[in-house]
Parts: sequence; C-alpha cells; structure tokens
Amino acid sequence: MSFDIHSISVGETWRSLGMVAKTSGSAITADCDYFLKCLTGTYAGKWWDGNSWETGEQANAMTHQADGNWTIELDESPFEADVMYLEYAKEGSTPSLHVAGEGRLLRGQAVVGVVDGSVEAHVYSPPGNA
Repeated sequence: MSFDIHSISVGETWRSLGMVAKTSGSAITADCDYFLKCLTGTYAGKWWDGNSWETGEQANAMTHQADGNWTIELDESPFEADVMYLEYAKEGSTPSLHVAGEGRLLRGQAVVGVVDGSVEAHVYSPPGNA
C-alpha cells in the first residue's frame, strides 16, 4: 500500500483544508473543525486540542475563507521532526455531512537554515501532555 506523505515544517502553525458535502458535492461553508492525531512518537494515539495532546478526538474551530476552503492558525505548533500525523476536518454542526477519508498524512521536518555560512537545524519541541 502506498501513502501520500506531506512534509510539514517544525514550528508551522497555519493549516488549510477544503470541505465538500458528500450528498451534493457542494462546498461546505457553515461550520468546520480541524483535527490532528499524532501517529508516532511520544504522543502517538493522542489528538491536539490547540495547546496540548489529549486522549480522544479534539475539535479545533476553523475559519471559512472562500468556497469551502477553511483555515486555522494554531496557538502553538505541535509538529516535531520525524513524527507522523493525521490531519483532517469535519463539518461541525452535522459531522456526517462531509466527505470522510480526506485526511492527510504529515511528517514533521526540521527547519534547516544557513547562518554565517554554517548549516543550522532548528528542532522545536512543543509543550504537551505525556
């Protein structure tokens, strides 16, 4: 089985997802929530609640931008280098109206930069619950 894995920079806080109604194919513009589940590492099996890792699915309210495109700026970045995550969204008021199974696999990637001619890797460790 092959998966599409997207890299995400450690420290990133902006996320965006598109939402479509499963019965009509129309853009969902009413109410959507963002979900992030950690798949590997210290917090494997937990969901991000906006500030820490928790047991059980945690909804984070998103903002509709246009035509079913939703964004959220997380208060803190939960992403760690080489850790896998599943991110997805659900229609908030009636969670069964959206097309399910549209989640994305993410892998945290350390931010690398050049400072005074030498390479630096910045590894961010977010706060959370063990």
